[in-house]
Amino acid sequence: NFAQSGLAYDPEFGSAGGGQLGFTDLLGNHHLSLAVSNTATTAGDFFKRLNLGLAYTNLSRRWNWSLAAFHLSSDFDTNYWEYRFERRFGVLAALSYPFSLFRRIEFSGNLRGVIEEDELSYALRDPEAVLGSLYAAWVHDTVLWSSGGALTGERLNFTLGWTTAFGEGGYGYSVLRLDARKYWRLGDRTVYAARLFGHYSQGDDPRFVHLGGPLQLRGWPHQYFHARGVWLLNQELRVPLLYGVRLFTPLGSLDLPPVRGSLFADAARLSQRFFAIPQPQWVGAYGLGLELGLGPVLVLRYNATRTTDFEEISSRVDHEFFLGWNF
Repeated sequence: NFAQSGLAYDPEFGSAGGGQLGFTDLLGNHHLSLAVSNTATTAGDFFKRLNLGLAYTNLSRRWNWSLAAFHLSSDFDTNYWEYRFERRFGVLAALSYPFSLFRRIEFSGNLRGVIEEDELSYALRDPEAVLGSLYAAWVHDTVLWSSGGALTGERLNFTLGWTTAFGEGGYGYSVLRLDARKYWRLGDRTVYAARLFGHYSQGDDPRFVHLGGPLQLRGWPHQYFHARGVWLLNQELRVPLLYGVRLFTPLGSLDLPPVRGSLFADAARLSQRFFAIPQPQWVGAYGLGLELGLGPVLVLRYNATRTTDFEEISSRVDHEFFLGWNF
């Protein structure tokens, strides 16, 4: 069982507050979770801006299944990258079947109502609609983790999704997505990591991928490129520089966090671009990184990067600082 709460403030999106509750039986076969948050600034908007989700998961058999109900609101459309207030409410069901410790198949479906209160500049769709979605995924995962992140192994996630509107809504689309990762252990803590990400979507309201930033296409501005057809390759050599250092002080010993350096190169191919906005077909980046490990996953990282469109290489070195995780 757990309970947690939080408060947030953003100069553009305003303030928000919320909490989570989680319950389970002694054997861990039955899970019940509740999440609540709200972004309302007036009493009249309280229910309209209420985010509420209730989910139950059953792990007592090999077929794992979940049921959930939700009401969600948002002020920003991450698909079209535009401010727009939207409400979504509905139900969700999910199934998962493990063939082994390392392989499983997943299915999910949801039925939801959508109410848009601000018209988008790009999308040609009704402000109110009822949508249904079905997703299927194959997952293979043999990654071995250490305190410095992924050490060896591979991970594959292949997902196919389909969404339709009941009636004329202009919301229909399909999605095909691949995320493949491979880690080669070259020494005690030296790792060569590679990730191949592919995405394609089509339909009346296709899903776009937004590339750029330290977690995807390094060196380029955050979410700079928009396309519904994308191939992205990330490669990185991670080398330990400082590990297992302990300081002895009058108050006791202090273990310093590990420090790691990296040499990386990224490349991406874009097609079916965001409403024909001019963008190069091939883009990439290369550079050096330095990171401070803050736990099993979290890192504080600095990147020095040069970008390219594979015709010219930028003469400027871009500097990135971020708190997050490596692929």
